[in-house]
Amino acid sequence: MSIEDGLSQSTVEAIVQDRSGFMWFGTEDGLNRYDGYTFTIFKHDPDDPGSISNNNIWCLHIDQNRVLWIGTYCGGLNRFDPETETFTHYLHDPSDSNSISSNRIRSILDDNQGNLWIGTRDGGLNCLKQNSQQFLRIRHDPNNENSLPSDNVRFVYPASNDSLWIATNRGFSIYDVGSDEFTHYQASPDGSNSIRNNNVRHILKDRSGIFWISTKGGLASFDRQRGQFTNYLSDPADPGSISINNIRKTYEDRQGRLWIGTTNGGLNFFDRKKNTFYSYHHDQTDPYSLSNNSVRVTFQDNSGILWIGTFGGGLNTYDPKTDHFRHYRYDPENSNSLSDPIVWAISQGPGGSIWFGTNSGGVDRYDRSTGQYVHDCYNPNNLIDIKKSNYIRSLYWDKADRLWIGSNYTGVDRYDPDTNNFINLRHDPEDSNSICHNRVRAIYQDDFGDMWFCTWGGGLDNYNQTTGTFTNFGHRPGDPNSLSDNNVISILQDSDGIYWVATSIGLNRIVFSGKSTGPASPKLSCPEITRFFHDPNDPQSISNNYVVSVHEAQNGDLWFGTMLGLSRLRKSDRGNPVFTRYFMKNGMPNDVVYGILEDSHGNLWLSTNFGMSRFDPDTETFKNFDTRDGLLGNEYNSGAYTRTTEGTFIFGGVNGASEFHPDSLADNPCLAPVVLTGFNIFDKPARLDKSISCTEEITLSYKDNYFSFEFASLDYSTPDRNRYAYMLEGLDGDWTQSGTRHFAGYTHVDAGRYVFRVKGTNGDGVWNEEDTSIRIIITPPFWETWWFITLLVLAIGGTIAFVITNRVRQLLAIERLRSKIAADLHDDIGAGLTEISIMGEVITQKLPHEARQMVLQETEKIGTTARGLVSSMSDIVWLVNPRRDSLYDLVSRLGDSFKETLNALNIQFRTENLESLKSIRLKMEYRQHLLLIFKEAINNSLKYSGCTEISLKVSLKGKKLDMRLVDDGTGFDVQDIQTGNGLKNMEDRASSIGGSLTIRSSANEGTEVEFSGMIS
Repeated sequence: MSIEDGLSQSTVEAIVQDRSGFMWFGTEDGLNRYDGYTFTIFKHDPDDPGSISNNNIWCLHIDQNRVLWIGTYCGGLNRFDPETETFTHYLHDPSDSNSISSNRIRSILDDNQGNLWIGTRDGGLNCLKQNSQQFLRIRHDPNNENSLPSDNVRFVYPASNDSLWIATNRGFSIYDVGSDEFTHYQASPDGSNSIRNNNVRHILKDRSGIFWISTKGGLASFDRQRGQFTNYLSDPADPGSISINNIRKTYEDRQGRLWIGTTNGGLNFFDRKKNTFYSYHHDQTDPYSLSNNSVRVTFQDNSGILWIGTFGGGLNTYDPKTDHFRHYRYDPENSNSLSDPIVWAISQGPGGSIWFGTNSGGVDRYDRSTGQYVHDCYNPNNLIDIKKSNYIRSLYWDKADRLWIGSNYTGVDRYDPDTNNFINLRHDPEDSNSICHNRVRAIYQDDFGDMWFCTWGGGLDNYNQTTGTFTNFGHRPGDPNSLSDNNVISILQDSDGIYWVATSIGLNRIVFSGKSTGPASPKLSCPEITRFFHDPNDPQSISNNYVVSVHEAQNGDLWFGTMLGLSRLRKSDRGNPVFTRYFMKNGMPNDVVYGILEDSHGNLWLSTNFGMSRFDPDTETFKNFDTRDGLLGNEYNSGAYTRTTEGTFIFGGVNGASEFHPDSLADNPCLAPVVLTGFNIFDKPARLDKSISCTEEITLSYKDNYFSFEFASLDYSTPDRNRYAYMLEGLDGDWTQSGTRHFAGYTHVDAGRYVFRVKGTNGDGVWNEEDTSIRIIITPPFWETWWFITLLVLAIGGTIAFVITNRVRQLLAIERLRSKIAADLHDDIGAGLTEISIMGEVITQKLPHEARQMVLQETEKIGTTARGLVSSMSDIVWLVNPRRDSLYDLVSRLGDSFKETLNALNIQFRTENLESLKSIRLKMEYRQHLLLIFKEAINNSLKYSGCTEISLKVSLKGKKLDMRLVDDGTGFDVQDIQTGNGLKNMEDRASSIGGSLTIRSSANEGTEVEFSGMIS
C-alpha cells in the first residue's frame, strides 16, 4: 500500500494495532489510522492545539492501559485521546527540569509498573511515572562511567521489573533501576564474544530468553546466562547468510519466527533449526515481491498478518496462510524452473515426480526429492516441428507406468521410462488404422486397459494396446447414435462402466452392450450413444453445450464443468437425467469450470477463469480463493489438474501451477471486531462530541432523519471479502444482509428510540456474533411533544365542545321548526285542501239536477286535484317530520301509501329486515328521492304487471344501501321499452343522490327494480 492507496507518505517508521483493532502507521508526513478500507490521517494544524504536534513520526507504542503514545522527530511526545481524537503534547521546556529532555523521540515502552520509558535522539532517557506529569531524566555524564553511554538512545527494552536494556550509538547497556547502575556492552577490538558494531538500533528478547541485538554492522544474539554472543554476518559466498549487515530491527512473530529488517538488504527470515537466513527482496518483475529493500519496521496483527513498513516503498503485508500453496513457476532467468509459464497438463509419475505439459516448452519433470526441473521428455527422432511438438495438451500415466503425451499438433507419444523409448502414434491419411487426428486434448485409460484419445477435430479414438487397433467414435450428421461433435475434450468411465464424453457441442453417454468384460470395442459390442444438450427453455438441462471436465463423486453423483456453469447429475437421476446447475449468482467466482477434484470430505475443488473454489455439495456453498490467498494466478486451463499420492491438489494455468493440501485451507477462526467508522447526516459527516467508535448514543432532530453509518470488520487479510449484517431495532424486524457493503442508510425515520446494531465476518466468512451497537434518539417536532399534544387536545376539545353545543342547539331548533312546519301543514293546509275537496262534493249535491250535470265534470276535477294535493302534502309532512328520519319509516311509508289499492286489488306487499332498519337515519333529501323512486315503481307494478305479490328487500353493508322491489307480474322486455318521463325521473333521482338504478325484467318472469348507493 502506498500514497496511491491513501497512505499519507511512503516511509513507514512505526506500526501498532490498538484495542479496537485499528492499524496505526507512523510516517514521515503524518499519523495514519487504517480500517481495511480507508486511511484516516492526523497531521499538525497550527490553528488547532489538539492536533498532533509534528508530522514526522518516529515511534508508536500502546501501553498496558491501551493508550496510544506517539514519538515525533522534533515535536516531542504525544498522547492520543480516542474519544475526542485529540492529542496531548509533552514538550521540552528548557526552564522546566521536570519536562521531557528532548523533542526528538526515538523509542517508547512501558514497564510492568506502568512507567513510561522514552528514549530520545539527543536528550538521553526519560521516565514518566504512572499518573504523573513529571519526567525523570537519565543522561550521559562523560565524567561518570556508571551513566548512560550516550544521549542518543535508539531503543529501550524493559527486560524485567527492575532492568532496562538500552540501545545507543555507543553500544548497549543494561540499567538496573533499583540500584541505578549500568552494565555496558560494546564491540571489542578483536570482535570476539561481543557485538560487531556499537551503533545499536534495536534489542529484542525472544520467547526462549535470547536477546537479539540489531546493529549497523550485523545481527548478534546474546545468551545472558552464559554471557555468550553469536554474530550473524553477511557472507556473499554463503546464500544462507543474512543478506546485509546494516540491520534496523528484529521481530518475533507469534509462531516464534524471527524477521530481520535491513537497510538495502530486504527482509530476512531466520530459520533457527537450520541456522539459515532466507531473504526477500524487491523484484521489479514481480508485483508480489517486497516494495523496497530498506525495511524499517515489522509487525504482526491479531489475525496473524505480517505488516512491513519500508523506506520509500510504503506498506507491505504478508499473510502466513498463503504459505499453504506451493508454486511451480516460469522464470526466464532461472533454468531450474518451468520451461514455459502456460501449463496445459499435469500428472504425477512413479516415484512422486510431477510432470507438466507446457504451451511451448514440451514436458517438464519436477523431482520432489531434489527440487530440480528436468526438460528431457520429448523424442527428437519423431519431431518435424520442434515448436509444434512441444505444445503439450495432455499427460497420462497408465497402469504399466508408461507416460502418454498428447500434443496439440503431433499426435500421441508413449514414453517408457524403463527403456527411455518413445512410440509415436500419428494420424496417417493412408492408414485407416491410425489415430484419427493429431490434435490430442485428453488421454484416458479405462478399466479394461484400453486407451482413449480425445481429439480436436477427429472425434474419440479407442486404442487396444494388445491388438494395436484403433476404433473411432465420431460425429455423423443425421445419425443420433453418434457423438454430438468431433471436438472431444474429456472422457470418464463411471463406476457402472458407462462412458461420459465431453465435447464442444454437448455431452455424450456411451453404453456398451453384449459384453461384461474385455475391451470396449464396437467389433465385439454395440454402443448406444445418448446426447445431452443445453436447452434454454429447460432449467433442468445441462448448463452449457461446451463441456470441459467430467468427475464422478464418491457418492456416485456426476459433475460436469462447462464454459458456462457447473452441472450436477445425481446418481438417482441417471435413468432420467435431471441436471442441477450452479453459476456465479450462486457463489462461484467465475462461470467457466476447467477442472474438478474432490477431497476426502466430499468437497469439490474447481479451477476457473478467476481463481479456485471449494464447493460443499451438501450445503451448496462456495468458498473462493485467488491470488490474495496465495495462488500463483487466477486464470487456469482445462486438463491442467491432478491429485497426488500425498493427497495434495495441483492446478495449472497461464502463470504456472499451484499445489496445496485441501485440509490446509481451513477457515480462519479469528473473529474480527466490527467498529463504527463514520456517521453521516444527509450524506455529510456529522459533528459529534466523541469519535463515532467511542460514542454510545446519538440524539437527532426530526429534521435529521436521513442518516447513515459506516462500519468495518477489522480483518485485514482480504477486507473486500468481509461481509456484514445490520439492523435498526425499533424499525427493522430482522437483520439486513448487506454482503460486502460496509455502510447502511435510513430515510424518513419517525421520532423515537432505536438501537443500530452491526456484525461482520472475517475474510473467510466466519461471523463474529458479538455485534457493535449504538443508541439513536430522534426527537419529535414540537407539535408531537406531549405538552404540545396536551395543549392541542385541550384546545381542540374545547373547540369541538363549543361547535357541538352550537350544532346541537341548531339541530334542536331545526327539529322544532320541522315539527312546527309539519304540524302547521297538516293542521292548516292539509285541513283546508280536505275541506275544498268536501265542499266540491257538497256543492255538486246541492245543485239542481239540471245544473249538476253541467258542473259535475269540473267539480270532480276539483276534488281529484284536491285529493292529489292532500296526498302530496301528506308526503311533504312526512318528509319534514324529524320523527320519521329512519329507513324503517321510509319502508313503512311506502306500504301505507298503497295499502288501500293493494287491498282492493288483492295484492300482497312484503318487506324484509324491517325491524333492523329503525336505527338507520337518512337525510331528508335522500328519503325524498328514495320515496318517490319506489312510489313510482310500485305504481307501475300496480298498473301494468298484473302481479299478485310485491316484495321490498332492504340491505345495508357498511355504508352501502341496496333496495330491491320485486313483483311476480307478467314482466316485459327491457330492451323494447321506450323510456318515458317516469323511468327517466327515477334514474335522475337515483343519480342525484349518488346512486344507480337497475331494472331487470323479462316476459313472464316478473320485474325487479334495484337501487344501489352510499348513504352518509
